[in-house]
Amino acid sequence: MTLACWSGGAAWVLAQQPATDEGVKLLKSDSQAPYVHRITLYDHEGAVIDPTDELAGPYSPRTTCAKCHDYGAISAGWHFNALLSTIPPGRPGEPWLLVDPLTGTQLPISGREWPGTLTPEEIGLTRWQFVLRFGRHLPGGGYGEPSDEEIANSPQAVRWGISGKLEIDCMFCHSADFRHDPAEAARQIEAENFKWAPTAALGLAVVRGEARKAPDDWDPLMPPDPDFPERAGPRLVWNTSR
Repeated sequence: MTLACWSGGAAWVLAQQPATDEGVKLLKSDSQAPYVHRITLYDHEGAVIDPTDELAGPYSPRTTCAKCHDYGAISAGWHFNALLSTIPPGRPGEPWLLVDPLTGTQLPISGREWPGTLTPEEIGLTRWQFVLRFGRHLPGGGYGEPSDEEIANSPQAVRWGISGKLEIDCMFCHSADFRHDPAEAARQIEAENFKWAPTAALGLAVVRGEARKAPDDWDPLMPPDPDFPERAGPRLVWNTSR
């Protein structure tokens, strides 16, 4: 599947090549002018997405955008680097607030260890729990994109395997046609459809089903159970006009 995003100017089509690995030279247009992003979409395995395939997975910002943009460097930017111990905390800002209306409790939370705040770990929030509570305000990455080793050691390792990682959604800021829908991203995160959120928010496809209702042994390649259709897990209906 190919996506066109306007940034003004001329058009440029990327070659369909495997996802960029660390150390591989990024693709360039060699143009000083802005251009249309007319790019092939890749899934989380690095395969080209075929929108006519009923089992096609969502697009991955990491494998799609990283062909030209240094995803690793971007993931260390201020939006995403609260967990990096090598990054100075910076000036104190507004923390996350965990609120319990029944007891009137408010806990200020920050991964940057600002004065007067608690880290998610200090109050017992795992990365998974943090993303479910605050992911609607996140552009992805950071807490939503733990390493495979961190996932393996997580109490919610099985659920991470179903929901996928919440990758950096570049289109929160860089979708030039204003069709990106943050509210839709929030709905997908609430449904634990982490890796489907960027696709749904950009309007590339409609997501049918919720990862939070899928059983721990859910297999996306298996047909839905007719006795429990609500456990079918997320499926995509692609908007081929995009």
